[in-house]
Amino acid sequence: MKLTITNARPIDCSTQPPTALWAQVRIFDITPVDSAMLVYTPKTGDKPVRFDGPETTANVPVEGYEMHAQPILGNTTYRVQFLGYRDDRTR
Repeated sequence: MKLTITNARPIDCSTQPPTALWAQVRIFDITPVDSAMLVYTPKTGDKPVRFDGPETTANVPVEGYEMHAQPILGNTTYRVQFLGYRDDRTR
């Protein structure tokens, strides 16, 4: 499934293997602090993971290397950090 999301920016998630089931993602320096980000992957479909400012860490279901961030509520900047992943071999 190819994602098409308005105003979305691709996130480089190539540090995780293509076999990953989910990635632990930290989005921080969300500006302004009362804004948020929505993260979409093929597995989340139309139910993105929401990251509220100024910082949120969450497990995001993944499939391959496709991940997009959509700024909402006036978001202008953010930074992304990958903290880990889980795949069939890390159970």
